Amino acid sequence: MKKLTRARPRPCPRLPDRSAKGEWAEAAFLTKALGLRLTVCRPFSSHYRFDFLVVSPCGKVSRVQVKSAWTPQLHSDYFLNARPHGRSYRSPEIDFIAGYVVPEDVWYIIPVRDLHRHAPKVYPRVARSRSKWERYREAWHLLRS
Repeated sequence: MKKLTRARPRPCPRLPDRSAKGEWAEAAFLTKALGLRLTVCRPFSSHYRFDFLVVSPCGKVSRVQVKSAWTPQLHSDYFLNARPHGRSYRSPEIDFIAGYVVPEDVWYIIPVRDLHRHAPKVYPRVARSRSKWERYREAWHLLRS
């Protein structure tokens, strides 16, 4: 029987700091969302907790915070830091976390109401992962409906 081999993660762009990585992930989100024919707006001010407003084809507006993971932890798992400065995001501030696992080129669209103060730990390289976050892998339909 032939043994299955896992694809290696793709190389990540070398960026100077966390701020540049965040901006790069936001640009990747914008590219992906526009490719899916979503309307995306960016707030003029940076004091909001969300990075983008996404307008679905039916007119629903969602506030999206983009997060990214660049290096795996122990067993090909990645953390999406959903607690900036030790404070969790809340429903009145944002509607979704769009978590991008850069080396695996995988998105997780997670409703903030499901976070419950957790930093989502995702396993994009594990086939049939039992992680509760797997149902949100590439769940762009949540922003469309």
